[in-house]
Amino acid sequence: MAIKQFDYSLEELVSVVAELASQYSGYEHSSITYETAQMLMEGVLYCINEYERHGDNALLLTTLPAKEAYRFGQSVVIEKVKNLHEIYTGLMMDFQDYGLECLKDTIVDGIPLFLLKYDVKFAPQETILTLDYPILQDYSAFSGVSRILEYVKCISLEQRFLRGFDKAYVIDVLRTYEDDYGILIENICNIVLPNLIGHMILDKPLSAAGFDKNELKRVEHILLEKSEDDMEQYMARIFRFMIEQYYDNDMELFHYLSHNICNTVTRIQNNIQNQCLEQIFFI
Repeated sequence: MAIKQFDYSLEELVSVVAELASQYSGYEHSSITYETAQMLMEGVLYCINEYERHGDNALLLTTLPAKEAYRFGQSVVIEKVKNLHEIYTGLMMDFQDYGLECLKDTIVDGIPLFLLKYDVKFAPQETILTLDYPILQDYSAFSGVSRILEYVKCISLEQRFLRGFDKAYVIDVLRTYEDDYGILIENICNIVLPNLIGHMILDKPLSAAGFDKNELKRVEHILLEKSEDDMEQYMARIFRFMIEQYYDNDMELFHYLSHNICNTVTRIQNNIQNQCLEQIFFI
């Protein structure tokens, strides 16, 4: 995340960094490298930023000493690590990667690596992982445990959505989309949702796999009558109906999947213009 400088004097911030530096060097050395000092300063500012973002704490920053703001911010970071542990443990109880290598590598291998190597005290701002599997919501402005925590929350929502279907259906959609789908670096929901929309527009059960030419023409006729704004509202209504009917009106899931609406509309419009709807509604 973007780390703010706040209104603390450099002298006050350096005092906090100096105390950390002593602990970092084991109290054996009187100096540290410039790179280490920079890392520690970023960590201090990161924790203060975390404290500011936590509830109404921004109002206290005008009076709270930097050392105290840092200390409270570090406690927020530690609490987020605990929260990450809990959410990740729940996620892995029924996690499915559906054969997508980047999803498996990121979640099964990457998150435990983060939890093992994350340095709460000296480098809380470090994200460590590249998070290759893309999610629908952009958290690129976040870093450290804040980014990993939000990322894992998104993966948990995706897993809940995908569990609404037979695993075989999800895999069939992925395989039809790309024979060698396992090496894709794409979001699974971004592939499954558009195909699902085709079924919902036609009120066609998922068990009736595939779309014939007449069905694709009907979908095209329905969607061609709508402007881009109308289509986005139409997709939002479809998403909302799906969440209400099949996911106990889980609004957190609805809001997450809604980040996909604009992209889905663009893909559908492009496929209509190029007369190739069968590449998006295919199973």
